[in-house]
Parts: sequence; C-alpha cells; structure tokens
Amino acid sequence: MESRSLTSPTAACTSEKAPGFSVSLPGFPIAPCGARSSSTGLRYLKASRDARRPPPASHPVLFYLRCSPPYKDRIPFATHPSFRLDHFYYYIIFKDVCPEFSRKLPTILKERETMRIDFNWIQELQQKNIELQRRVTMAPYTSFHIGGPAELVALPDTADKLRACIELARRAKIPYRVLGQASNVLIASAGYPGMIILLRSNWAGLSREGTRLRADAGLTIKRLCDGAMQAGLSGLERLYGIPGSVGGALHNNSGAFGTELSEILESAQILVDGEEKTFTRDQLRFGYRSSLLNDQNHVLVSAVFRLTPGCRQEIKALMEETMAHRTAKQPLDYPSAGSVFKRPAGHYASALIDQCGLKGKQIGGAQVSEKHAGFIINRNQASSGDVTALVAHIQKEVFDQTSVVLECEIETL
Repeated sequence: MESRSLTSPTAACTSEKAPGFSVSLPGFPIAPCGARSSSTGLRYLKASRDARRPPPASHPVLFYLRCSPPYKDRIPFATHPSFRLDHFYYYIIFKDVCPEFSRKLPTILKERETMRIDFNWIQELQQKNIELQRRVTMAPYTSFHIGGPAELVALPDTADKLRACIELARRAKIPYRVLGQASNVLIASAGYPGMIILLRSNWAGLSREGTRLRADAGLTIKRLCDGAMQAGLSGLERLYGIPGSVGGALHNNSGAFGTELSEILESAQILVDGEEKTFTRDQLRFGYRSSLLNDQNHVLVSAVFRLTPGCRQEIKALMEETMAHRTAKQPLDYPSAGSVFKRPAGHYASALIDQCGLKGKQIGGAQVSEKHAGFIINRNQASSGDVTALVAHIQKEVFDQTSVVLECEIETL
C-alpha cells in the first residue's frame, strides 16, 4: 500500500517544511490547493474532483472530513476562490496552525461515523414494508431543483411506519429530516448524510367532514385549495399557488395576501416522541413564519381546517385572480424556494434588496430575480454553494447600506 507524505500548500510554494503528518491514500489522488486561510491559519489540501467518495474506512487516514452543511458552523472554512461548500473536500488539519479545531476533530469524526448507513437497520425497516431507496439525488424533489444524493430515502405510508423510521433513525444516531414538497429547503449539492423521510403522494389523503377538511401532511396546498373549491368551502382562496405541502406550510406558518394557513386550522394530529397526539391551533404556538412544528420532535400527521360555505364559482374566480397576481409578480418560470428572507420590522426585504442595487445579482447559477428581488432563482444549474454565497452577499450589502439585518427563512440541509 503506497504511502504519501503530504506537505501544506504554503510549504509547496515556499519550500517551508510542513509538520510531520502522512496519510495512506492508495488510488486517491491529492493535489495542493495553493492557499491558506488568513482568518484561521488552516492549511488544506483539495482532493481531486475525480474522487467522488471518501476513502474506505479501512484506510488509515489520520484526519479527513467531508465538507458539508451540517458542519458549516463548526469547521473554520478556508477562503480560497475555488472553495465551494457543495464539493467533496478533505482536509489535513495541522495542529500547530489550528489547535482549536484539532481539539474538536475527534468528536466530529465520531459524529461522521454515525452517518454510515447500517444494513442491519435498513433490513429492519424493510421488514416493516417501508419503501426505501438508497443514494437518491434530491434535486428533483425540491422546488429549487438543487440537492445531491441522500444516503437513504424512506416513504412511509402509515403513522406506524413513520414512527418506525423516526425511532430507528434516533436509535441509530443518524441525521434525519421529514420533508414534503421541500419548497422552502436548500439541500447541499454534496448530498445529505442521513435519512430523508418523504411525505408526498404516499401521504396525501383529503376528506370532508361537513364544513371541515381533513388533510394529510403530504397533501399539496394546491390540491387542498382545489378540494375546498370542489366542496364549495371558502377560506383558502388567497393561499392558492403556494408551493409546498400542508405539513410544510404549517411548519413555517405560510401565508399570502394577508391570509395565513394557521388562521383556519382547527386541530392537528402530531407525532411527538413516537406518540400521536391532538393539538389545537393555540397549542401549536404559531408566529411569523414559525410554529411548534419547528421542533423536529413534533411531526405533523394530518390537520383539520374549518371553512365556511361559499359559491363555487366565486371561490374559483378568487383563486384564479390570486394565481394571476402571483404569475405577474413572482418568477414562477424559474426554480426557487419562494421568498428567501423574513420580513424585517418596519421594512420589506425585497424593497431593501432592490434599494441596494442587487436585482439581477448573480453568483454561479444563482441569481436575485429581476422580477421580484425577494426571490433567488436557480437560473442555470445553480449549486447549493452558489445560493448560500448569494444569500451571504445580500445580507452583507443590505446591512452595510441600511443597517438592517435580513434573516434567511430557507432551511438548509
């Protein structure tokens, strides 16, 4: 087995001798990146982009990490122009230049170990007749059309199966997320190192009980509005066209044109630590783009909405008017995650962005919409790194020019 002695990129440029670290990476080409972070003193090497996966666990790699968003708040990222969050990078960490990170490294590596998919518990889920898929590219499942492969995707179709997925993920200590239409989510182009539990067509029931509609969490808002119109029930018209599912809309307390979905909610069935419970609207503690469902321990199963009788033709006309307004004002011809920033007190985020001259600003394939400055669109095969870089640029420019802090409302995975 070939052993390669690695020197830092700085050493390669200055003939300075690097600290005495070597790693064994047979068949894994390494090339120096030629940069050093001025803020952290982190020296790093960039793996060849031909290497699409980390070395097998049996290889005695001393220090390596896959750079992905779960660690972005803990890894002192380097600031080289070619650096992108969504590429596969591995770092050789030198203790003499980054002692603080070296102390955290064993813990982070231990966490990475827990992200490996164990076939034993995959078989356990399969024995419960839960549909599972391995290494699924998530881009087609998101409104942004961005996202690399999730290690495992589960599609439960009953509450018991959903409970089994969550309980097993917790027991196995791997990351998991429950998603519907993923219309307010940015998944890393490098992928998600855990389990995505999808509630979509497999979880999209709708039933009527008088003036009430009971909707499963995976039902789209469009289908909920169409169902209400067909039943001659009014109250949802202004929400027509919101991309996403009932679960996602209640999670974020989504709204439009002065109406929020939570306003017509009567009750909800929530899975809490494996137990299904009924919550009233008040118990869900709705706020501006927030709710109790922001806590990952609370997963929506279904919701009951109380509506009022109305004329079907009038309901349909108002829905069409709402959709026409959206089409005229929003960049619906490009993939996006809707409004990127929460509304700051006393301001409108889109007006501030426009005021700062950022309409049309583009980084990589991501662009501030020229039609509505509150949207970032995937104009040309954008990566998650393009989007996060553009979000950061907007936040900096708006703060520098107006002293207003913009808070991103898109969830990153």
